[in-house]
Amino acid sequence: MRSSRKVTGLPSRYSKVILARLEKKGVYVTLQIIRNVVSGRTSNLDVEIEVLQLKKERLEARDKILQLSFEIRELNDCVTKKEKEKPT
Repeated sequence: MRSSRKVTGLPSRYSKVILARLEKKGVYVTLQIIRNVVSGRTSNLDVEIEVLQLKKERLEARDKILQLSFEIRELNDCVTKKEKEKPT
């Protein structure tokens, strides 16, 4: 059994996501082609567009998570301040 090399800049599980998206569009490529495009060995415009779209979605999701965690931290700070202000 061959071991697959890790693609830089893209987790391996996202290769299958890109493959599924391209198949929905009617573009049929292999996982190896996707890996080669991501690593820069070959070029395929459809694959490159999907890779960039997926990276954009990941960055947006990360920003949303950071924003929500900041809001949660602020709410927790407010709750702890209120608890300290309450007379016991």
